[in-house]
Amino acid sequence: MHPSYTIFHQETGRFSSIWSEFAAEYPVFFRRYQADVGQYEQAEGFCPKPGMPENSFNVSMIPWAAFESFQLNTPDFRYLLPIFTMGRYTEGPGDRCLLPLAVRVHHAVCDGYHLSRFLGYPQKELDAWPGKAEARGEST
Repeated sequence: MHPSYTIFHQETGRFSSIWSEFAAEYPVFFRRYQADVGQYEQAEGFCPKPGMPENSFNVSMIPWAAFESFQLNTPDFRYLLPIFTMGRYTEGPGDRCLLPLAVRVHHAVCDGYHLSRFLGYPQKELDAWPGKAEARGEST
């Protein structure tokens, strides 16, 4: 699936929604993301990048606020795609970095069991992140 996300226009306080083509290799995906942001960061339309694929999902950021809960409602009950919302990170106990994440899923297509299994994947990657010790000032 391809992520759909917003670009914030500082001058106007408005957002534009764009998407980037998924790649399994992070460096490839990151280059695509940077190219899309570079191409559309000045475009002031709601969806300036054409051709949004059907197999996409929404990623939303609220970097101005940390939260413990976030509720997002869609206009009807037929919206089956997940929506991921992240907020401002904060420093936690033991020099931990805490990033709030709210996930909106439709129960018709996802149970809590499946969501917890999915969320285990990024947690596993973060736990194994090679830069984690260096970021804390620890030696490896």
